[in-house]
Amino acid sequence: MRGSTITAIQHCLPKKVLKNSDLYKVFGKEPIDNIYKISGIKERRIAEGKICASDLAHQAAKHLIDEKAIDVNKIDTLIFVSETPDYQAPPTACILHNELGLPQNCGSFDINHGCSGFPYGLKVAHSMIASGESEMVLLLIADTLTKFIHPNDRSLIALHGDGGAALLIEPCENGSGIINISLGTDGSNYQHLMIPSSGSRIPKSENTKQDYTDEFGVTRNQESMYMNGPAVFSFSLNKVPQKIKEALSEQNLDIEDIDILLLHQANLMMINRIYDKLNTPVSKRFTNLELIGNCAVAASPIVLSDAWKYKKVKPGDLAVIASFGMGLSWGTITIKWPNNIDPTIYGNVDFEQEIIKCPERYNN
Repeated sequence: MRGSTITAIQHCLPKKVLKNSDLYKVFGKEPIDNIYKISGIKERRIAEGKICASDLAHQAAKHLIDEKAIDVNKIDTLIFVSETPDYQAPPTACILHNELGLPQNCGSFDINHGCSGFPYGLKVAHSMIASGESEMVLLLIADTLTKFIHPNDRSLIALHGDGGAALLIEPCENGSGIINISLGTDGSNYQHLMIPSSGSRIPKSENTKQDYTDEFGVTRNQESMYMNGPAVFSFSLNKVPQKIKEALSEQNLDIEDIDILLLHQANLMMINRIYDKLNTPVSKRFTNLELIGNCAVAASPIVLSDAWKYKKVKPGDLAVIASFGMGLSWGTITIKWPNNIDPTIYGNVDFEQEIIKCPERYNN
């Protein structure tokens, strides 16, 4: 079994900015300011119109490929991770395969996952490299969850933004690169974070479009995202620190042994409490959600990309990335970065409309 590592990473955000001051006009200043005290989010990026998660992933991938001068004919596996695909069928990865001009011997498939999707996608990519099945994996991760948030749901609209990321996974010497990926699930609590009418279980109908207001004054319908905030918060504060400790213990590591711990960018209060529970020094913490919000499945690779951009992660560092949420599920990644690899391109790339290049994507 050989090792693998991330050799390139690039992320992309939509250009539209939704500020807290914009939300004042809909919900009033006090409710939004109260959410800000918990979330630490001032702005978020929103995918407008027909811009989909795949568009953000495509833009990130194009910049990664161009800037790193990647020969696309060497990419033999494409994985797309999202909870907001273009279609129920076909897999969005097949569409991206065509648009990126990848060879026909490149296997392409989707992984349907939310906030924990990064470690799940990376584990599949790593396994394919380690087993010799693949030599170069393009891992694309993106979400446009704001399209599934009810415009009157202040509890979610104030938290979430959209984004995408592209990562290249290639072989490396054992002892460096991806050291460990631990995954877990508590499926008994899946109902606390979901879009009820989004598949075959509850087909869309006139009834699923009907709005209702809960006891907290939050309005939504069955076709929009639902979150049981207290249950998800409790899961994150109780289960996640425990699972990070277990993952480190299995590797005979402690917080003192690592250079940085990156957490899913859910909200600032939650992140800081998890850091505190793990006795994480300030020097080993990093957040980036203030101006982009919680980007769902893309949050973890984007915070990793920004950590490289701001030199919080450097070649030779031992980094741990923990993602958690939808499912309810979690995953912890441990990477010993090779000394000769600096995977960051330029940090964020703003999404540019590609109507001229890909008119069929916007005219359907």
